[in-house]
Amino acid sequence: MDKNLININELAEYLGGIAIQTIYDWVHDKRIPYVKVNRCLRFSRLLIDEWLKKNTHIPLDLQNKIDYNTPQVRGEENK
Repeated sequence: MDKNLININELAEYLGGIAIQTIYDWVHDKRIPYVKVNRCLRFSRLLIDEWLKKNTHIPLDLQNKIDYNTPQVRGEENK
């Protein structure tokens, strides 16, 4: 089952092993999209993907060399 809302442990893994404390810091600073369900933090995969896109820097020398609409660049090669 593909869940849209994930917990903080799943988000840490989804982001490549980022420390959970870093995610808590981002939540505290309101730097990452999140929702509270009762007292539990949850994260929308769709909003996290958009957040990643908005916060990705692409060097100028690579912007014209790479087709950013390919599944590999979007991280979808194994989905």
